[in-house]
Amino acid sequence: MWLLVTLLGLFLLPVRVVPEILVQKKAGEEVLLAPNLASMTVPITVISWKHGPDLAIEWDGQNIPDSYRHFKDRGSLNIKTGELTITGLTPEDSGSYTVEINNKLTSTTRLQVILPVSKPTISISCDADMTRCLLTCNVDASHGEPLTYSWTSSGVALENAAKEYVITKEASSEKTEFSCEVMNPVSQESSESIANPLIKRNMKLMTGIMVFISMVTAVVVLIAIHRWKTGVWFYQKGSMPWETDFWRKQQASGREAADAKDANGEPGERDLMASNQPERVEASPT
Repeated sequence: MWLLVTLLGLFLLPVRVVPEILVQKKAGEEVLLAPNLASMTVPITVISWKHGPDLAIEWDGQNIPDSYRHFKDRGSLNIKTGELTITGLTPEDSGSYTVEINNKLTSTTRLQVILPVSKPTISISCDADMTRCLLTCNVDASHGEPLTYSWTSSGVALENAAKEYVITKEASSEKTEFSCEVMNPVSQESSESIANPLIKRNMKLMTGIMVFISMVTAVVVLIAIHRWKTGVWFYQKGSMPWETDFWRKQQASGREAADAKDANGEPGERDLMASNQPERVEASPT
């Protein structure tokens, strides 16, 4: 009877549960795992860190700490505080870490080493009528999980948090471009912006019209400058625009026209100048 009561009492004893702490770190960084010393009232004499069921680093209070496996190169122990530092983290370092101080379990930490996300790209799939398109944010899912997605249009966030985004011609007529962003707990990357495929043709047409108008405007301005500088229209010139005389031949043409009028018996510029001179009268001798 007493044995039964004793066993029952053992089962009813309160069990001390150590809460687990989650720590997330990017691959390649370092992490510091600290024990909970809030209830510690005596000096630290023994420290033991385990990664899962295997010993990582231990200290017996006398010699230097003993390290095992890859913790020999990338692990270090502070014997005054019981903190474990791991450098050059890899996904293989993920897992549960428990520490015993003076043979007493003090804390449990779950380390999650996450790879940074890669730069995403957007793929497009549209129906034959070009009225509906499916945009997909593609990223290497083996790097950086868990992943979350978001979409923006011209810098404005869209109400969508999925890998795929559906656009229609009616609903996206005012959206000119799209981009997606991929995040995980330790990093984020954005894709390059893509033009709205449903209005891409109209944009090309508008671009062509603008280029054509610009070219016509340039030609009109050039013709006006030529007219102002030479006094004649360009088609009245005997030379071409790439010839130097095209811009300075007007004076020579004026002299040639004057000579041609003299040859035809028409009063030229020199005749008019001579006719305007006062007539000289010689006095006869008396």
